Amino acid sequence: MDIVTHLSVNLFPVCMLAILYLNNQKKGTRKTETQLFQQLILMTGGLIALDVAAGFLNEWQDRTPVFLFWLVHILNAVFSAMVPCQWFLYLRYRIYGKEPPDRINIARRILQYVFAGYVAFTALTPWTHLIFSITDDRIYRRECLFFIPELFSGVVFLTSSFLAYAALNRASRSALRQEYRFLMQSALFPLAGILADTIRTDWCITAPCMSVGILFLYIKTQNQQITTDGLTGLNNRREFDRYLRKKTEQDRTDWGILMIDVDDFKLINDRHGHSVGDEALWATAGILRRAASGEPVFLARYGGDEFSVIGEWETPEDARHMMQRIHSEAELFRQKTGKPYSLSLSIGYAMWSEIADQTTAGLIAKADERMYRQKTDKKEITRAARLHRQPEPAICAKKEDSV
Repeated sequence: MDIVTHLSVNLFPVCMLAILYLNNQKKGTRKTETQLFQQLILMTGGLIALDVAAGFLNEWQDRTPVFLFWLVHILNAVFSAMVPCQWFLYLRYRIYGKEPPDRINIARRILQYVFAGYVAFTALTPWTHLIFSITDDRIYRRECLFFIPELFSGVVFLTSSFLAYAALNRASRSALRQEYRFLMQSALFPLAGILADTIRTDWCITAPCMSVGILFLYIKTQNQQITTDGLTGLNNRREFDRYLRKKTEQDRTDWGILMIDVDDFKLINDRHGHSVGDEALWATAGILRRAASGEPVFLARYGGDEFSVIGEWETPEDARHMMQRIHSEAELFRQKTGKPYSLSLSIGYAMWSEIADQTTAGLIAKADERMYRQKTDKKEITRAARLHRQPEPAICAKKEDSV
C-alpha cells in the first residue's frame, strides 16, 4: 500500500477519533468510564499514527536508518495489543463498574502483568526474529510467530465479548440485556480488521476497524445517556415517566411501585461534603441493584435523594418482600463498608390495583404517603431512644446537690 493510499484509508478514522475525543473533553467530566474511553481513543489514534509512520518509512527506506524501522514496527505491535487491553478495561467497567474500586484495580493489575510479558517478548524481536525481521535493504518480513500480536489482540477482544455475553445471560431486565448485547457485538469490528490483516499484511485496516468499533460504542453511550442518570447509572426521571406511562396503558393491574428516600441525606452532605453525598447516592443505587438481582423490575433515580422501583408484584406482600430485601441490603452495607456515614432508607409502596382514580399521580402519592409515614416512625423511635438514654431530672438534681 503506497503512502497516498495509506493516508486516505486513515484520514477518516483520525478525524472521527478527534471529534469524539474533543466532544468528550468538552463535557469536562472526570468519571472513570469517560476517562477509560478517552484513553481508548488516544491509543487507537496512536496505532493509526504508527501505521502511517510505517508507510512513510517504506516510501523513504533508502534514506531511513534501520533502527527506525525496528522501533516503529515494535511500537506498532505494542499498540496493537494495548488498544484491546484498554477495550477490555472499558467494557469491563461498563459491565461491572458498580463494584468496589479495589476489585477493578485487581483486574487491571492482572492485565498489566500479561501485557508486560507480551511487551518484553515483542521488544526482543530484533534479536530473536520470531515475530518479524527487517532485512538489510529495509524490507519488513513476517517470521514464524508473526501471528502472536494478532492472536493476543484477538483473544483479548474475544474475552471482552465473553464478559458481555456472560452478563447478558445473567441479566433479567430488558434494558440491561440490550446494552450487554450491544457491547458483545461491538468487538466484531476490530476482530474483522485483525482477521483481514492476518491474511494480508499490506492492508493495515485493524486500526480503522477499531475506530469504527469505538464509534459504535460512542453512539450507544450517547443514546443511553438520554435515559440514564449520570451519577448512579440507573434510569433517570424522564425514562421513569415514560415507563410508568407505558405500564398504566396496559390492562394488567398486578404491579406496583416503591418510592425510596435516603434518610438524613442533607446531614451527610453537610457533615462530609458533596462528594461523599454523591458516593452515598451511588451506594444506594448499588443496594437497589443487589436487592433486585434476578427480578424483572425497573430501577430509577426519581430525583435528588429519591429513588423508585417498579415491579410486577401480584400482592402487597410481594412488594413488602422487596422492601425487606432492600432494607437487608442497606443493613449489610452498613455492617461491611465502614463508611463515615450511616445509610438508611425509608420506603413506601403502592399497588396499581388499589388506586381508585387510576392515575400515576395517585399511585406516586400513595407510595409517598407510606414512605413518609415510615420516615416519621423512624424519627419517633430515634427520639424515644435518646430520651431513654438521658438520666432522669431528679437524679441529676441529687447529683448536683451532692456536688
